[in-house]
This record gives sequence, C-alpha cells and structure tokens, in this order.
Amino acid sequence: MLTVSVIIPAFNSARFIGAAIDSVLQQTCPPNEIIVVADGSTDQTRDVTRAFPVKYLHQENAGPSAARNRGIQESSSELVAFLDADDVWLAHKLAVQTTAFETYPDAGFSFSTVWNLYEGSNPKISHAPYYPPELVRWLRRQDASQDAVFGSVYELLLHKNFVATSSMVVRRDLIERVGIFDRALRGCEDYDYWIRLARLAPAVFLQSPVSRYRIVDDGLSGAWDSRYERFYDTAVQVIDAHRQAYPSIAARRAMGAALANYAYFCLIGGSVSAARSLSRRSLWMYPTSRGIKTFFEASWPRAFSAVAQVAHMGRSGQR
Repeated sequence: MLTVSVIIPAFNSARFIGAAIDSVLQQTCPPNEIIVVADGSTDQTRDVTRAFPVKYLHQENAGPSAARNRGIQESSSELVAFLDADDVWLAHKLAVQTTAFETYPDAGFSFSTVWNLYEGSNPKISHAPYYPPELVRWLRRQDASQDAVFGSVYELLLHKNFVATSSMVVRRDLIERVGIFDRALRGCEDYDYWIRLARLAPAVFLQSPVSRYRIVDDGLSGAWDSRYERFYDTAVQVIDAHRQAYPSIAARRAMGAALANYAYFCLIGGSVSAARSLSRRSLWMYPTSRGIKTFFEASWPRAFSAVAQVAHMGRSGQR
C-alpha cells in the first residue's frame, strides 16, 4: 500500500479545521501523517488541533502557496494529499485514490471535480458536482466505463479549472520534477500548479467527487460576482504566463478562450469598455465564436442587436 501525507494549510481556521481533520481520521484507508501548517494564524487554530494526532507547524503569514510548500518539505510519504482547512473529505477518498494509483502506475496525480458544501440560498451556487462542457467532452473521448478515468488532462486544464484542491493527490516523484507552488501568486496558485503537473504527467480523474468544498453564506450574494471576476482575471494571468513559458498552439488557443470568457463576463456585467478591450485581445490571440460575438456586441451594440433580431426572425420562420 502506498504511503500518504496529508497537508492542511490553515489561516485563522479554528471554526472548521476540526471537521477537516476529523474527515481525514475517518478515512477507511488512513494516511501515514497529517501536517497542519498555520500560516500566520492568530485565532484558536492551535488549540483546536491539540485534540488531534497531527504535526502542527506555524509560520509567518506568507499565503497558501508557502504553507503548502512547507508541508511538502516536512512530509515523507510516497503520495501527498492536499486538504484545505475549511473543506472535508468523504470517507472513501484515500482508499479510492491509492487504488487508482496502483491500477495506473503511470499516473502522476489524481483528483475529482468540485462539489460544494453549501447550506445557503444563493441560486448562483450549485449544489451539484461541477461538470463543465469541456470536461464532459473529454470524458466522451476517454474510456469512461469505470469511475477512475486515466489520461492526459493538460489541454483540458488549460481551458478549464474544475479541480477541487482538496481532492488532489500527487506522487512525490512528480512533485520533485515540477517543483513547488509559486509563492508570488495569491490567487489561482493551485490552478497554476495543476497545469504544471498535467504538462509532465497523465492523471486519474475520479468521476465521483471525493471531497466537499465549503462555502459560507456570510453576505455572499454581493461577493460572488467579485469572486468570479477575480477568478477570470487570475486565470488569464496564469494561462498567459504558462503560454509564454511553454509556447504552443494549445496554450494560445486556451489564452484566446480565457480572454473571450472574461470579456463576456464583463459584457453581461455592464463593463462594455473592458469587454471590448478583452475581446479584441482574444481575437488577436486565437479567435473563438464567443470572442467574435462579444467584440461585435461591445463595439457596435445597435448593429449587433439588429442582426440578432433578424437571425431570430429567420429561425422563427423556419419553424
């Protein structure tokens, strides 16, 4: 059986970290060690963790990348599993993933999609596991008869980050090849790392989620849109940096799509000038239908509306 180290970065996480650790201890296939890295915590995180058999480390606040890097450096197992302090694992998670690694010895990492743990009423937040169209199309091209699906996810992840960080397990030898998390990033640092992993090794994707991503409804309705905007912005930065470091048609296509998606988000939010600028960049990078439509609508809204109306009438007449 492969050995597993669990890394839990924590910043003022006393409210939820007990549930996170308990979900690790309830695993049907227990890990070899649990390492909590308190990244500048000033609350009762330390007091909560005293009740659990964990290795507790404290450092000055330097962000989640630095905390995960410290945990990796202090760990010793063949597999490294990540768990955020406010998330929880399902009881079968490590058993399923260690079995997947044994079944697919060439797999460098294993993960599943995001499944929110949310008890609020915001309609924008899904209660179902996240399966974007890009992932669905990828699954159709694979042998998806089993829950564990093996293959390259490099181009898929360039186009869409659907990875639940708390589902991720990575072989130590792949970490040694890829390096550590980028401490300069304070958003999408995990997305950057997943792309770097996928460039060097295939993965095992689990069709059934193995973790829950906690969302706390503390006045979230207003913050959700700004959260999405930060996601689009940092995703563009991550993909662009990767494109420059590892130039390819795939990276350029992903950059064009990311810019087009960001432009469309700005357009429907009323930021027309930003939408026009971003969609123009997307067309220069790699034209997509969304980029073309968004640029047209943001640049010539009346003409776009007239054309759309004529097209709608034509479709209605055909019926």
